[in-house]
Amino acid sequence: MMGASGEDNFLSLAGRLARLDRQITTREREEFLRLSAEKTINTVVNELLNAHQPDKIEEKARLEFRIPEDKSPAKYQLRQAQYALIRQAASTFTGKLKKYIDNAQKVHEQIIDTVNID
Repeated sequence: MMGASGEDNFLSLAGRLARLDRQITTREREEFLRLSAEKTINTVVNELLNAHQPDKIEEKARLEFRIPEDKSPAKYQLRQAQYALIRQAASTFTGKLKKYIDNAQKVHEQIIDTVNID
């Protein structure tokens, strides 16, 4: 997951997880919690979105570097804060969780056949 930490990748994954959250059963949601170190799908989606959200990055930089409100974080502080948010979001995705998400998406996938007339 760390290799795919670009904003488009994170937004796409967040969207897919949000859609999956609306489709899965209570039992599947419990399995997701178990495989994600007790993080809900909503928590994971928020972490993915926050990793590229300027206000959250600045908030993280202010906390980590103890920057007062009347000062602006330096670019390197913002980069380090964003990297920390990216690492946090990506750390959830173990091999078992990725496989589980792939399988859950396949189970709940709706295929619309526009070629064959029934």
